[in-house]
Amino acid sequence: ETKIRSNTINLAFKKIRSVTLLIIPCIIFPMHQSLLNLFIYSNTTIFFHANRPADHICSICTNVLTDPLLVECCGQLFCEECLIKWLQKQKTCPDCRRKKFNFIKDLRMKRLINGSKIYCPNRFKGCEKILTVGECSTHLETCLFVEVPCTNNCGVKMLRKELQDHTVSECLKRIVNSPY
Repeated sequence: ETKIRSNTINLAFKKIRSVTLLIIPCIIFPMHQSLLNLFIYSNTTIFFHANRPADHICSICTNVLTDPLLVECCGQLFCEECLIKWLQKQKTCPDCRRKKFNFIKDLRMKRLINGSKIYCPNRFKGCEKILTVGECSTHLETCLFVEVPCTNNCGVKMLRKELQDHTVSECLKRIVNSPY
């Protein structure tokens, strides 16, 4: 059994009868090439559709660059939030350890990342949409496979695609026409 710790998920790869499984707490998936492209971007787990280039990764958080900053001393890229947190603790470049350096927003890299093809983060709940990183947040606002609370405030959560049926026929707080 091989264990990998990411910032948000503990992953374990287990070999059972020549089949490798990816074990995420409470969920087991057969190991698939696309799972090797699992990363966190803006607090969302994403799966790249194709192999993700290595330069899309922040070496501090080891996830996809969010608001990438380019440090001029060594040319390395970091997430803006990661670099700011690093500089609050350390006064050096995280890569080459130079004490004085400048950094700039890398808008070209941000465009490249935003244009990268990914699977919908709700792929394992049934959504088959392939979209770009830049389209992800807009898609999640309407994705039928996002978990949402009941609009009648009954406390039940379900997939957006099940909400209509729930509020009309299953919800304990639904409005029922009285026959009287």
